[in-house]
Amino acid sequence: MTNPPGTDRGVLRTLFTDAVTGALARGGLDGCLDGAIVRARRTGGCCSAFVFDVDHFKTVNDAYGHARGDTVLRLIVERAKAVVRDADVLVRYGGDEFVLVLPETTAVEAAQVASRLVDAIGAEPFPGDPPLSVSISLGLATYPDDAADRHALIELADRRNYLAKRRGRGRAVGDDLQAGGRRRSDRLLERDAAFAAARDFLVRLDARGRGALRVAGERGAGHSRFLAEVGKLAGMRGFVVLHMGDDAVDGGADPAERVLVIADTDADLAEISRRVRRLAGPGGAGVVGLVQAVHDPVGPVPSLPLLDTVVLGPLSDSALHVWLRTTLHGEPTRELVQWLARRSSGFIARAERGLTQLADGGHLEQGGNGDWGVSGEALVRADNARRRLPAAVSSLVGRARDIARVADLLADRRLITLTGAGGIGKTRLSLAVAGAVADEFADGAVFLPLAEATTAEVVVSTAAAALEVPEGTDEPLADTVIRALSGLELLLVLDNFEHVLSAGPFVAALLAAAPGVRVLATSRQRLRLTGEQVYPVPPLPVPELDRLPTLPEETDAALAASPALALFVSRATEAVYGLTFTPDDLRAAAEVCCRLDGLPLAIELTAANCDVLSPTQILAQLNERSELPAIGPQDLPARQRTLRATIDWSFALLDAGDQELLTRLAVFAGGCSADAVAAVCPPPGKTVDTLPSRLAGLVDRNLLGARHTADGIRYTMLETIRAYAGERLAATATDEGPAQRHAAYFASFAERADHGLAGPDGATWYARVSREYLNLRAAYTWAMSERDTLTAARIVLGANRYWQKGWHIREGREWHRQVLAVDPLLPDRVRGWVMESAAFLAIKQDDQETALSLGEKSLRLGRDLGDLDLVAKALNIVGLVARQSGDMDRARACFGECVEIQEARGRRDSILAAASGNLSMIALFEGDLHTARELLLRDVELVRVLGNLRSLLLTLAGLGDVCVDLGDAATARPLLTEAVEIGRRIGDIGGEAYAVHILGRLTRLEGDPVEAYRLYTNAIRQHHGFGDRFAVLYTLSSLIDLLSTAEPALAARMLGAVEVIRDQESTPMTRRQLAVRDKMLLRIRAVLTDTELADAVEAGRAMDLDGVVAIALEVDPTVLAQPSHTRTD
Repeated sequence: MTNPPGTDRGVLRTLFTDAVTGALARGGLDGCLDGAIVRARRTGGCCSAFVFDVDHFKTVNDAYGHARGDTVLRLIVERAKAVVRDADVLVRYGGDEFVLVLPETTAVEAAQVASRLVDAIGAEPFPGDPPLSVSISLGLATYPDDAADRHALIELADRRNYLAKRRGRGRAVGDDLQAGGRRRSDRLLERDAAFAAARDFLVRLDARGRGALRVAGERGAGHSRFLAEVGKLAGMRGFVVLHMGDDAVDGGADPAERVLVIADTDADLAEISRRVRRLAGPGGAGVVGLVQAVHDPVGPVPSLPLLDTVVLGPLSDSALHVWLRTTLHGEPTRELVQWLARRSSGFIARAERGLTQLADGGHLEQGGNGDWGVSGEALVRADNARRRLPAAVSSLVGRARDIARVADLLADRRLITLTGAGGIGKTRLSLAVAGAVADEFADGAVFLPLAEATTAEVVVSTAAAALEVPEGTDEPLADTVIRALSGLELLLVLDNFEHVLSAGPFVAALLAAAPGVRVLATSRQRLRLTGEQVYPVPPLPVPELDRLPTLPEETDAALAASPALALFVSRATEAVYGLTFTPDDLRAAAEVCCRLDGLPLAIELTAANCDVLSPTQILAQLNERSELPAIGPQDLPARQRTLRATIDWSFALLDAGDQELLTRLAVFAGGCSADAVAAVCPPPGKTVDTLPSRLAGLVDRNLLGARHTADGIRYTMLETIRAYAGERLAATATDEGPAQRHAAYFASFAERADHGLAGPDGATWYARVSREYLNLRAAYTWAMSERDTLTAARIVLGANRYWQKGWHIREGREWHRQVLAVDPLLPDRVRGWVMESAAFLAIKQDDQETALSLGEKSLRLGRDLGDLDLVAKALNIVGLVARQSGDMDRARACFGECVEIQEARGRRDSILAAASGNLSMIALFEGDLHTARELLLRDVELVRVLGNLRSLLLTLAGLGDVCVDLGDAATARPLLTEAVEIGRRIGDIGGEAYAVHILGRLTRLEGDPVEAYRLYTNAIRQHHGFGDRFAVLYTLSSLIDLLSTAEPALAARMLGAVEVIRDQESTPMTRRQLAVRDKMLLRIRAVLTDTELADAVEAGRAMDLDGVVAIALEVDPTVLAQPSHTRTD
């Protein structure tokens, strides 16, 4: 039905209201949109249209039923109507898809409305049990700017809706920047983009008559499932779908048929080629296509022109969340999603195995509200390794045999070193091997990039940071790391070890103390350690020039015989969409591969230029350059000279602007964001608007890598390329601009990080600083070399909160020492702040003497300068040292003065919160519960305003602790529940475990000792896995108190162990803890004789902390529910 222009919208809504959602039904769309276009045409104005749908809506229906899905759609309509005008018309187009017509709305105005609409839908979860978070993907188009009629307008908006999905969902798209551009398969992150490629392939196949789609990806990426879906799609479009292995594939075909052959990864290459030729030969089918899945792609697929390639990359955490929701028919917790992401690296097959292992081990738990989570024990084990191997950004060609050989070696040997020249592919091979065998290690695999490391100490601190091993004690960090790994089953990948051969003794000690750890190293030379197995990585086999094909159908065999040639063709076809190779092209490419000695990096750099040069032209240019004087060192090994010449040639093909950009990018260490590039390497005389295209061009030529992070695209350089660019940068000795701007940028970044780490986005900032730590180190090193101590001081002050987490803390303390020592003319105010910062890190490492000295010096400077902020901070430092040494009077005076200073100035800030919190801890330690409660109540109010979630977590848990001691269970439970939720949200394992511990105390108070035991042991597992020995001892004390009634002999033995460990670690009990212990001993003496008690305590003194924890976790909790016994003698 078509309505005339100008039909009243009220009439339309009456006639065509959708019964489920209340939006206009689809039948009213044509007349409504036609009317808007007619009015725009008549007035010379415009109108816009949105097409949007709900992301992953099918999983909502599958998990919760269609009634819940209908409710979500109604609520979406309500939220949408709250955003738009009364004149705008919302139409339910079908299922979960909607169209919004916006009369008299420009493209700019439409974009603003679209942004508000997307935000409104995703602003907060939709109510229900459980609450559901959903998002929409939206495409928008405007008449007459984008389209001339209704059909074209809706079609364009629909195409942009799909583009919104390809860009990551949960967004609005009003452009076609990627709609008709070249597809880069190595950037496909979710399967919807891969399905789009398959759909487009089938359309082009009909037009071309012959063609192939290659589906690449790591093992476990879901090839079989994807091929099945492609087969269904082809079947619905009228194709005869034949799977390799079906007898029908051997038969002939009707010329009128459209045939699609599907070959999974286990199909034989030669057999595929033979069968496809039979179907496509004379008298064969009219249309013949092939979809082939590969792990180790070897160029174009057999006998057919390659029309496209897609890569099934790892899924995002959001996609895993959706997969879990569908698989479990319920909502997964954040912890379960993160556990599975770490375990699977985003690959569905690995995720399925991980989920099965969880269930089989009893670690998959269903909560009371139906959500699915992971047990505390599994979380702790996962936390020990904190693994996720870097995802490959492109396929690995020609290394299947090497992967298998190295994997076999790892089964028998504990130290494997991959050796070879730069550019041979050692890093890529190590990652492929690690990905293949990671599931065989209970604690997975961890990748340590060491290209930027300069000393053995940096290697150790890099390992500690990657494994999240805190540096919080006086124990040598190497010993701390080795102890943390001693009980794990882990593969440790050490990349670029040739820079730090001095760290060999650390690797040897680690292997000796950690029998479950195996090491896979890459190095240009062997490590020369006992038990080392060297595996020289060979170049890729090059083609035999006298056996190259003369006919197109012979191409497949040539590619199968030469991985080097296959790599060239693979990278060339990625660079040029739809590129095909004639026999002449193939011969030229083969000669190029021979000239490049089969070096993978050299081949990739060369093939990437096929968008501007043919293989024949590339060969000619390489021949010409061989006659020119060589650039760079002349005494390099032959393969290194080949690689150097290739990089020289690739560099020469760049224009002057790209050459300058690549050279300046060498100043970055560990990668950089686009914003950082814009600040540090601005194009000379041009606006930064040219940067995105220049960066993309360098990525296209394999001179830069690009990967997605939470903060957007991050650009990286292979170490070989960076070394080359660094040489060129060093040659421009007069240009200190990049290094100076780099130091200034990261000093500013450190200052922003200081604020960010203290705010509600602290977890995000920890990840951000971790990504940029190598840049911070480079910036600090340059600043100190140039005696720019102020910039160095800005960096150390800004990074302090990051070091407090326990990562690189020794390096942080050393930087502070250097800043204070190198420049006696450092302004007093800056010196005072650096002293205060250094003192706090000393406290974190229990160096009380240094902390007190620096704290008192900074306090005197603050008083002399009248800098009350510094005075207040320094008072906190001195007070902390006094409290830990037992001088409660001085501690109380320092914290009290700090509070007075801040309150007198009206400063309700983090300094006040810290001092007030420390006062409450003194009151708690001394048993003054009412004072502690009043102070903590004020602290909770303050930290809520400040938005520091970690401080809020600890304050809520502390207040809950006090309420438990006061017997106020009703107040304690919501406080502790909120604390646990915050800990899970921000990923603070230690803070969450503290709150769980206190929740256990509350549960015991409420009369449920079995549940209390479960909570205590969960907290112990988390603290122990995180390496927080003090917290383990604190929680063990509560557990021992619980056991003293039902298992008095065991409690006495554990008490003896804990007392010895406390003496060894100088952590005496507080007055409050001593009171609890005395009451516990009275209960034990009511059951045991003095001799039995003494014997049990003495037996416990022989145990270490690991032994006590093991015993604590083995208790049968059902004994706690039985009545206690009293000695009768």
